[in-house]
Amino acid sequence: MLKNILKIIAISGVILFVFYFVKAGPHNIWLRVRELSVLNFFILILLRLVYWSVRSFNWSIILRKLGDTPGFLKVLIARLGGHSVGYLTPTAKVGGEVVRVFLLETVDKKKLAASVVIDKMIEFLSAILVVSSGVIISVLILPISQKIKAFFLMLTIILFLLLSFFFMKQIDGFFLWFTKNLRIGKKYFSKKENDILETDKNISEFYKNETGTFIFLVFSNIFNYIIWIFEIYITMKFLGSLNITLLKSYLIATLGSFAFLFPLFPGSLGIFEATYIGLFRIFYIDQIVGIGYIITRRILGLIFAGVGLFPVIRSGFRSGKG
Repeated sequence: MLKNILKIIAISGVILFVFYFVKAGPHNIWLRVRELSVLNFFILILLRLVYWSVRSFNWSIILRKLGDTPGFLKVLIARLGGHSVGYLTPTAKVGGEVVRVFLLETVDKKKLAASVVIDKMIEFLSAILVVSSGVIISVLILPISQKIKAFFLMLTIILFLLLSFFFMKQIDGFFLWFTKNLRIGKKYFSKKENDILETDKNISEFYKNETGTFIFLVFSNIFNYIIWIFEIYITMKFLGSLNITLLKSYLIATLGSFAFLFPLFPGSLGIFEATYIGLFRIFYIDQIVGIGYIITRRILGLIFAGVGLFPVIRSGFRSGKG
């Protein structure tokens, strides 16, 4: 039933986007998007590159703490490859993690799998901290209905409880618990139990022995959210918004994060559009600027997904030749 509801929301989001696109006027939107100069677009690409570099740097720290030190460029390429698969396939924020493991061929797979799980957990934890603050501020200051406020609060609490559950499972033995509860592949995983136990040991020991690193990585991910908030702000400014503020950008970034939770369509197609159109109406963002922003975000997303796709394709060719 939930899947059908999400499909309806996604399709409605696409319809809503087309409606506002036509209402605002394709010519007017094109003129607004054309206000982005080459320098403006270069700055936006540079900010995205800084964003992905920070995330790659965080992952490289975890790998180093686990005893592997691949070069930063290799880590960045693997990170973008994972993003590409996650963006272009209906897997939301958990997609592409297998691709990350696949692309770093020189690293011990048990340590690599452990590093991806730790990196993802810290990413989600940081997101929950930032999003929770945004939800609380929104509930206090936004003129929205009590039902919408209750929905955001409940969703945040549910996500926090789920995150806490998975965090505790990672300390106790995440992969062993996960494979034991799978209904398929039990014979295969039983043969790999020693590898699974070693991977779980790497995860557990990181959390127990690297508290300082853990805290640093949480704050580093929060810093990345600040980059994203500034990116929203500066994109709106480039598109000619007269009423965008850093506070609005912060709330758009935090509340807009919910659009990426539902792994239904590639790039959260439809859900992303519906969420952001709704937020732009709440914050009185000009229709043309809002539609221009969505188009710009999609263009940037496809550029980086395209860049990340090259190492995935190359790696596939190498495997085929081998």
